[in-house]
Amino acid sequence: MSSRKILGADAWRAAATKPLSRWFDDTQRFHNDLAKVRHEPKFSLGLDDKFFCIGSCFARNIEEHLIYRGVEVLSKRIFSPKSECAARVNGFVNKFTPQSMFNEIDWALCAPIIDERLFEEGTSGWSDLQLSPGIP
Repeated sequence: MSSRKILGADAWRAAATKPLSRWFDDTQRFHNDLAKVRHEPKFSLGLDDKFFCIGSCFARNIEEHLIYRGVEVLSKRIFSPKSECAARVNGFVNKFTPQSMFNEIDWALCAPIIDERLFEEGTSGWSDLQLSPGIP
């Protein structure tokens, strides 16, 4: 694929002369039917099911909304003192990558070998790299 350089003013002029360069010239598209999406779930979830949420603050929000609906949320049984995580009592378990979530599940099923590779030494002591940033 070849490329060429054009002046910015020429690029804007060319873009402005295109038929759909202004949304108000194409309002008909707003009167068309929206795309229809159909999905057949392969399983169902009920109010009697138990849930364990893993992830970041999005997972914490899901926990709260399930609890509001009277659903049992096992991950809300995990909590820490407010001094360790002021925002949410279980916020210290937040995970932000698939690998960190995998580690937690894998370690729950098969205890890890605990050694110095799991921690980092800093000026104020050791940090558990599996915990959320900023957790003492």
